[in-house]
Amino acid sequence: MDGWKIAMLVFAIGMVLSVIQSIKLLKGSSKPGPEYWLKRFEQACSKQDPKAAEQALLFWGKTIYAEKAPKTLEGFAVHMQSDESRRQIRMLQDVRYKSDPPVWSSYLCRQVVGEQLRKQMPDQDPKS
Repeated sequence: MDGWKIAMLVFAIGMVLSVIQSIKLLKGSSKPGPEYWLKRFEQACSKQDPKAAEQALLFWGKTIYAEKAPKTLEGFAVHMQSDESRRQIRMLQDVRYKSDPPVWSSYLCRQVVGEQLRKQMPDQDPKS
């Protein structure tokens, strides 16, 4: 084999390996992590959008708890570490599903639940 053929073969193999590595990196980065869903939850609360807040919480749960992720707000509340955060989650559930929903303080829900979510995120400083 000529030197240039060997060089072309090595180059082609290098390109294929580079493309494979790029695909692996893109696949790993395509799923939003807990930071993303926490931000979406906070935005939903800021907009006083209980449906979007619920969806963001449940997706946040999927990123943290994987197969054991809660599928409902009631199930999500079980994972909260403070009584106040559990109360806020249950109030959000009532706002979403009761025919005569209570008044929802989206600001308080954002503050209390957001703080708990930050504490439960892996490798995160609760003050950040």
